[in-house]
Amino acid sequence: MKFSTNLLAIVALASTAVLAALPQTTQSSASCQASERVHVQTRNFTTPTGDVLSVSTKACPAALANAGHNKRQVINACVAETINFACITNAGTAPAVGDCNTLNSAIISVFEAAGDPALFSVGPGLAEEFTLGTCAYVWNNENAAATLEFCFSEITQTLGPTLNNGCIAVGQSGGLALPVNSALPATTLDWVFEVIHS
Repeated sequence: MKFSTNLLAIVALASTAVLAALPQTTQSSASCQASERVHVQTRNFTTPTGDVLSVSTKACPAALANAGHNKRQVINACVAETINFACITNAGTAPAVGDCNTLNSAIISVFEAAGDPALFSVGPGLAEEFTLGTCAYVWNNENAAATLEFCFSEITQTLGPTLNNGCIAVGQSGGLALPVNSALPATTLDWVFEVIHS
């Protein structure tokens, strides 16, 4: 666990060095756009500071059609990968920087106290959406057959801060994080992380 914490710190430091050069795109790389996702369920959590963090499970229509037809396979996708970051431009209103920073802190206070690394699971073709105010962090499982697990600390220490600072804070509509590493099994890389307006 100490190794993963140190590795996250190194990744966070490396990602900070490339903030000024984040590429730009006009749309998400997720299998379906945020507006197409169907609501499955929502859970609300109140932070010690009184903020309400909503966690919603959403599905692409194709995932709903295939629900129940897949064998239950759970794969930990929180592995040492290389992340490609990109800013979303011209895609509507950006979330407020302060809301994204508060969302990041809320995830830490609600979920990371459960252990390091505390994991969450997302079923095949589903998205887990963490929202607070105008900011949403969306973790999309792009795999059609396997449930993927991911660690909250990777979101709060690397993915969220890199996109908040490199995209949202400089006026872009949102941001994307995509894993790449040819040395890892493809299934562990079958996800997309987004920072978008809620």
